[in-house]
Amino acid sequence: MEGDKGQGADFANANLYSKGQPKESDPSKDNNEEEREENGRKSSPHHRISTEEEKEEEEEREEEDQTEVQKEAEEGGPTIELDGKKMKLTEYLKKHSSRYHVCERGQYLEVRNLSYKITTKQSQGIPTIRDFIHPQKKEKKELQVLDNISFILKPGEMTAILGSPRSGKTSLFDILASRRQFGEITGAVTLNGKPQDNRWHRNVSYCVQGDLHYPRLTVKETFEFAAWSQMPELTPEEKKHERVDLALQLLGLKHAADTIVGNETLRGVSGGEKRRVTIGVEWVKNPNFFLLDEPTTGLDSSSSLDVGKCLKVLTGLGTPVLCALLQPSWELLSLFDTLILLSGGQIAYQGPVTEAEEYFKGLGYNCPPTYSLAEFFSEVVDHPEKFQGQEGCQDPKIQDREGFVKNWRESEMAKQRQKEMDEHFAMLKESNDGNEGNGTVQIEQGQPRGEGTSEVEMVTAKKMKKKLEDESLEADEKSAGSPQRKYPTTLWTQLKLNIWRGGINFRRDRIRHITVILNEIFIALILGALFFRKATSQSDATQLSGLLFFTIAHLTFSSISNIPNLFGEREIYYRQRGAKYYSVLPFYISNIIWSLPATVAETLIFGSIVYWMAGLNPEHGTRFLFFLLVLVTTSLLCASLSRACGAILPNAVIGSLIGSSMIAIYILFSGFLVPKQKIPDPWIWAYWISFVHYAIEALSINNFAGLPLFCLNNELVPPIGDPQLNVPVALGGFGGAQTCPLSNGGAYIASSYSFHTQLSLRWAFWAGLFGYYLMFTFITYLGFRFCNYSKKGGGGLGGMKEMPKFEEKDDKDKEKAVKKGALMVFKNICYTVPVKGKEKTLLNNIDGYVKPGMLLALMGASGAGKSTLLDVLAQRKNVGKITGDILVNGKNPDKFYHRLIGYVEQTDCHYPYTTVREAIDVSARCRLAPEITKEQREEIVDTVVDLLGLRPIAGALVGLGGGQGGINLEERKRLSIAVELASNPRVLFLDEPTSGLDSNGADKVMESIKKIADAGCSVICTIHQPSQRIFSRATHLLLLKKGGHMVYFGPLGDKFKDLKGYFKEKLDVKCPKRKNPADFVIEQAGAGIGRGNSEGEKDISKIWNDSENNKQLKSDVDKLKSEQKKEDIETFTKVYPLPLYKQFLILTWRFWMSYWRNPFQLVVVIARALFLAFIFGTVYFRLNYDSYGGQLRVALMFVTAIYANLTAFAYFPVNFANRPVFYRERDSGMYRTTAWQLAQTVTDFPIIAFGTILFATPLYWITGLDADAAKFFYFLFTVLALNFCALSIGQLFGVIFPSIEAAGLIFGTIFAIFALSAGFLLPRPGFPVYGIWIYWMSFLRYAVEGLAVNELRGLQFNCNENGGIPVVVTGPDGVQFTRYYCQFRTGEQVIQQFGMINMIWADVFVLWGMYLLATLLSLIGLRFIRHAKR
Repeated sequence: MEGDKGQGADFANANLYSKGQPKESDPSKDNNEEEREENGRKSSPHHRISTEEEKEEEEEREEEDQTEVQKEAEEGGPTIELDGKKMKLTEYLKKHSSRYHVCERGQYLEVRNLSYKITTKQSQGIPTIRDFIHPQKKEKKELQVLDNISFILKPGEMTAILGSPRSGKTSLFDILASRRQFGEITGAVTLNGKPQDNRWHRNVSYCVQGDLHYPRLTVKETFEFAAWSQMPELTPEEKKHERVDLALQLLGLKHAADTIVGNETLRGVSGGEKRRVTIGVEWVKNPNFFLLDEPTTGLDSSSSLDVGKCLKVLTGLGTPVLCALLQPSWELLSLFDTLILLSGGQIAYQGPVTEAEEYFKGLGYNCPPTYSLAEFFSEVVDHPEKFQGQEGCQDPKIQDREGFVKNWRESEMAKQRQKEMDEHFAMLKESNDGNEGNGTVQIEQGQPRGEGTSEVEMVTAKKMKKKLEDESLEADEKSAGSPQRKYPTTLWTQLKLNIWRGGINFRRDRIRHITVILNEIFIALILGALFFRKATSQSDATQLSGLLFFTIAHLTFSSISNIPNLFGEREIYYRQRGAKYYSVLPFYISNIIWSLPATVAETLIFGSIVYWMAGLNPEHGTRFLFFLLVLVTTSLLCASLSRACGAILPNAVIGSLIGSSMIAIYILFSGFLVPKQKIPDPWIWAYWISFVHYAIEALSINNFAGLPLFCLNNELVPPIGDPQLNVPVALGGFGGAQTCPLSNGGAYIASSYSFHTQLSLRWAFWAGLFGYYLMFTFITYLGFRFCNYSKKGGGGLGGMKEMPKFEEKDDKDKEKAVKKGALMVFKNICYTVPVKGKEKTLLNNIDGYVKPGMLLALMGASGAGKSTLLDVLAQRKNVGKITGDILVNGKNPDKFYHRLIGYVEQTDCHYPYTTVREAIDVSARCRLAPEITKEQREEIVDTVVDLLGLRPIAGALVGLGGGQGGINLEERKRLSIAVELASNPRVLFLDEPTSGLDSNGADKVMESIKKIADAGCSVICTIHQPSQRIFSRATHLLLLKKGGHMVYFGPLGDKFKDLKGYFKEKLDVKCPKRKNPADFVIEQAGAGIGRGNSEGEKDISKIWNDSENNKQLKSDVDKLKSEQKKEDIETFTKVYPLPLYKQFLILTWRFWMSYWRNPFQLVVVIARALFLAFIFGTVYFRLNYDSYGGQLRVALMFVTAIYANLTAFAYFPVNFANRPVFYRERDSGMYRTTAWQLAQTVTDFPIIAFGTILFATPLYWITGLDADAAKFFYFLFTVLALNFCALSIGQLFGVIFPSIEAAGLIFGTIFAIFALSAGFLLPRPGFPVYGIWIYWMSFLRYAVEGLAVNELRGLQFNCNENGGIPVVVTGPDGVQFTRYYCQFRTGEQVIQQFGMINMIWADVFVLWGMYLLATLLSLIGLRFIRHAKR
């Protein structure tokens, strides 16, 4: 979130109205209700007074605040600029009230008795291979996610929902947005009495968790697409532009309007700005109600408050807002009118925010002084034990969650809310029945804005102030579309919008298109060089047919590398499809349209180079054009097949596996590797459904039909030197007669492959290709239409697992897990990075220190450099330049530095297949001193587990997280701390350990960190959006402003006295008593939308530099530097505590757990091996010893070699998934790179060997290869070497390349060239002199040669009339007749034909040598290459 800033509406000093836009008083509210509201306000933190002095100060401050609010109200709120004119927001809203339905023209959302339950299947314990062999019976369990939820959202009302993880918040939001597609839902959800229907999405905007946008669109383009897709089609263009411009200004995104959104690999707007983009795209549609699921996650507290103010403005437009919040400040929560506390899927409180404290006080629970009310509300229901026994409170009446829920349902407040709902329902029914005589207003039920009448307030006629002011605009909006239309726009408009967006994506993805084109040119040049200007001899015809086959095979396999990209784009489609931006057809047509230019261009360039360099049939231009047509059609077909995999299959791993397997089978039945006449009858149907067969036959007819062939002298049969050539005919010889086997290309393809020879039939096969393209296109459409694998996050299940309670450990126990901290001093720290040829400074002369037992908090606005400073101090930066002094106990960081520190990263990256305790134990075993005994180590691990409250989940699998199984986010945070604490660090660094947690989870994590500091460790921690309670756990603060400038360093003081005193003295600003000091100092440092950039603002960093505090800090730093020399310095003699072999054993065990505890992965290995062995074996079933027998055996060896490609490609996702874990652990100094590489290799060995044996053994015997034990074991040994060689090359590519897409593309290219050079498609005699080096480099060549020679040696073949070459001879009586010549009578002749060499043991050892070389290069790459730049 570096660089998060805004220059839109001025929110720096705006305290937007706590109740939205001014509204008329409600005459239906009696005096008692007003009195309750007044009492509620007095019970808020604004009125909690302990002494007369504090009371006077508070009254003085309240008077100042009221004056400020009045001033802001008079000023009319933020200033906006539209059409070059500046005006106050309130002035704009008043002017356009009818258009935006201000306040009284909102809509009522009513939820009545809503319940939701799902049925799950659960098994006990961690799944292992043992469970696969003996499956457990999974229990069906019904989970009640939501239970009897009822509430109402009124026009212009903001409602906040607070709840712990698994409380059901996201499930509730999904149901309200009509997006929950499974489970049993009962109850009613209505908008002005109208139930949910297929047009419900027209009324709601739903801002979900996570920011998914097209990364290459700018912020403004993203808003425009949303506005044009969601606003009524007949809304004037200028009004849509105005709406977009207003959204940009209100959300502080005007400065970033022309910046691309970006993603993990494409730099765009900051994380905070992207969160506001997510809110904006939903607001521009002008919804009838607005749902937001944790919209402030990832923002600092000041920016979160500004987003809340933006929502308050939107509420002022008449839109009711329901918002789930995570760790809200009181300032943010106080912007809301109503509060709902959700626990275990049930409501524990629903009512005004200002009355909530008094309600719980009546139950015996008072908010402690160390808690803000927002924290108190977030935790009191789920963790009442924290708030019992408070001074001035009676004994609690309720002790658990069920009691809170029951008490609420029986309370007078709940009954009053229910009464209001019943009255609203009755009035609505009367109005719908047309009973106007009683003074009620006839309404339209829940019409989407811009369609039909929007006056829907359910009140009596006397409460309606006025009619719509702009009747003409209202008429336009009424006609904006048919009331029955599901989408706001027509199909044609949706198509135009998708094409417009697709064009932008296409133009801005130039680098990828250029890369692919260059890759195709490279392969085409290789092909053209190897087959350069082939003639029309017999051998040339064979080689050209191999070229045609390879051309099609290359196009098909190339499409596999695109599959992972499709899954990334699919998530965005799912989100926009759920919001009904467009229907499936326009989206899919747009995809097809914009896939054409790149695919066609790549294929045309590739095909043109290959055709003319290889010298294919030059007759007429039509053959060349038809060649390109077939290639383009095949490319489009394969792209459509890849899209079908992306639309139908659940994830990229399965998509790549199934996609590659399907293409391999299509190629096997193409008619080239196994001619039609040799395919077994049970498999002949596969030949006719293989689209690769249609492509190859079409190209073969196009090239060879009518093409005359000739024979070189050595191609005449019988060849010169054949013993039967000159034997008299009468004696069975040929009497010197020779013949050219094939005189034209048609005869060649007919005799060799049983292809047709009539030129016109090529169009029939092209039609078959095009038909397949249409079929896969339709299947893809069905996949997008009916399949939905969108990730559901956050909507946890109530009551699945109790949150662990902390056990307070005494000092003796703490000392077992925490070593005495070190004194760290840093002075004049500067950090610069190169940006576009210039140096950009991220840290400017930072000074400070941390002592044992001290918890130093690093805070500042987004982009201030908090994480950057933490990385610099921990020596984790691998780019840029660092200057200044960093001393730990008087020593500069050296190669042993990692043994002194622990670094808890923000990403919580762990190996998924270990348990929580095992993860901690692995860290301890690798990082603790070797003299520590096993018993001592286990005691330390147990103490860490208890210290961090992980005992209840110690045996739980860590898992992948993020909705994919395993422990939850808060538990992962504490595990990250435990893993580092297990190493007994002297200094502990933590990067935003509370981000993404709810209030209780964040408090538990910070409680753990405080315990560590209290035990004597030196702790430096960046804190994001801290509450007052969390902030109070720090002892010192280092505050930064944007640009990496210091603002403050020093102790917080008792009740933040020192911190507040500095800002009061130096900046003349006083922290309000009700305000969280953390929020106050962050705001002073320039956090929030539009802050830190205005002219006239005080330069607080200069004030700090000139202050006495800074001079005292520099003096303290110099003094500590000199004192450090007197400290006892811990010395190390080894970089790693453990020797290599022990690290190897630990990692080998952990790698093995990934197979043992992930039986599905082993099932895939077994199933793929047996399935392909069955397919290949039955196709080549019981190979004969006729004239085709030798060539089919070589083809079988080639197919076996291709299997290695599938093995290597299947492991790509695993390699890339493990890489972040390796980077983190390597930086922590857990083990040597060699230990990781050796452990991974040794662990993979038995699995790959097992899969190879399952594949090779049945294949060998099913195909009827030579029943010789020595040959069989050589076959097995060579296939094993081949698979390991391919796997090691795939791992090497996983190390070298930054992404799985790039690695897959390059690996596919290299493998294709090696397959071409394997000696089958282009035998060694056919290689030109300048290209023979490729033949010797191809590892597949050694496999094919070794396997083929091993099988063919000593074999005898025979011919019959169907296999021999007819030679016309003249008998003794002058009569001519045909005698058949058997071209291959021995295996040695076949070996000679392919130019193979009898060196089978050399071949297999070359494979093992290449395997070792690739493994060594991977080791070197892991040591020196790191793609995660810091």
